[in-house]
Amino acid sequence: MKAHVVLCSSGVRQVDYRALRNYVESVEIKELRLKRSVYSQAVLKRYVKVIMELGGSKVDLGLWFYVGEERDHIIVPKSYCSCKYFTINVVADRKAIACPHIFGQRIAEEEGLYRVITVDLDCLKKILAEALSYGVSPTIRKHLVTQVRGNC
Repeated sequence: MKAHVVLCSSGVRQVDYRALRNYVESVEIKELRLKRSVYSQAVLKRYVKVIMELGGSKVDLGLWFYVGEERDHIIVPKSYCSCKYFTINVVADRKAIACPHIFGQRIAEEEGLYRVITVDLDCLKKILAEALSYGVSPTIRKHLVTQVRGNC
């Protein structure tokens, strides 16, 4: 299925995120399990859910990360991934409607195959900046190994 892309008032192409969300939700988990490369990444628990500590309470931002062998990607479930595949094939060329990471995150969430980290706002900013600037976040990896909470 090709991605749904619309033109906004400025003439710039944008992904139709409603169509993307509907498509990702429509794919059966049974089908996704058959895609070994997608399913194996979920089984390896490469998906990480971020919870933010804010004023003494914990807030689920709906923000996830894929922590790969070489690169880390930011994922907004059923909507966005920071990987090159998503940028090139979904947004730019419209050859695909989603990347494997979006489907993998869905498997991970539905089957409980993920890890959770709790961070404060400054730490979250640092993780996001690292992932976007360098393609990998040493900070999130440190959190996963040491289970450090809060401060980076």
